[in-house]
Amino acid sequence: MRKSQRLTMMFMSVVETIMDEQNDSGLDSYLNALQAESKLIQRHAAGMLGRLGEADAVEPLVAALRSPTPAVRMQSVRALVKIGKPAIYPLMAALRDEDPQVWQLAAAALVKIGEPAVPVLLRALDDKEESVRMVSAEILGQIGSLDAIPALITALRTENTNIRAAAAVALARTGTSAVRPLLDSMLDLQDSRMRRYSLEILKQIGPDAIPALSEALTDGRELDRKQAAWVLGEMGEAGVPALVRALEHGNEYVRYAAAQALGATGSAAAVKPLVQALNDTARSMYSGLRVCDMAAKALERIGSIEAKMALDRWRRKQQKSG
Repeated sequence: MRKSQRLTMMFMSVVETIMDEQNDSGLDSYLNALQAESKLIQRHAAGMLGRLGEADAVEPLVAALRSPTPAVRMQSVRALVKIGKPAIYPLMAALRDEDPQVWQLAAAALVKIGEPAVPVLLRALDDKEESVRMVSAEILGQIGSLDAIPALITALRTENTNIRAAAAVALARTGTSAVRPLLDSMLDLQDSRMRRYSLEILKQIGPDAIPALSEALTDGRELDRKQAAWVLGEMGEAGVPALVRALEHGNEYVRYAAAQALGATGSAAAVKPLVQALNDTARSMYSGLRVCDMAAKALERIGSIEAKMALDRWRRKQQKSG
């Protein structure tokens, strides 16, 4: 232990002893100590107020977020987190502060408080101040609450680009739990902006989204299947293994969607599985095309020498048999 740390501990021990001797170790004494000239005493008082967990300490601790001393500010954040639920509304009010130091620390405390803060943060997504809506979305993303997903998806539809961006980042941070709701949000084929935002968020979630996308591809409704296949195709190389596995699925519509999406990946790793799919003559009643027809289109789109050669052989074979 360094000398400065030993001195600090000795000093705190002396402070506690003096307060005990004065029979002055309750809430009021620590609230008074929070205003002391000594920064060490302020920090100790903030820590003790957190241990006491009294709601009456919240406002003074929020005010202490303005302290010029980093150690006092951080101890105040820890204390507010320990107090928990009674601190939520005062911390939400602190999000409106013009001092970045104050609202950033308040946001950090709300993240640490976590789920109890979610209902209040959800209401704040409709706040009249843009900055409060943005920060609330960011906090919800860091908490990762499932309850926040529908409201964050709704926020993607707003005309305010800053709010859309904050909601998108929050959903990406939420991770795999957001995959199915995002797929559902893409079902409106006329809403191209929503589809674009949802796609980008799913790509940001990245490989972690693939299991849920694979499940939607193989077990979902027809529209879910198409959306999941499209997203996996747009993910490029990362989506290839899941799509290749789907080419072996017992449902011809899954195989058809997988073949189409593999073409979008442009991956050399997709060529061999697609060549094998040229033997799949099952037909999609939605498009009228066979799986092999879609595999041929996918190979044409990939356009590598290997893909072109396999496609030429298949076409000659088709002409002879036709």
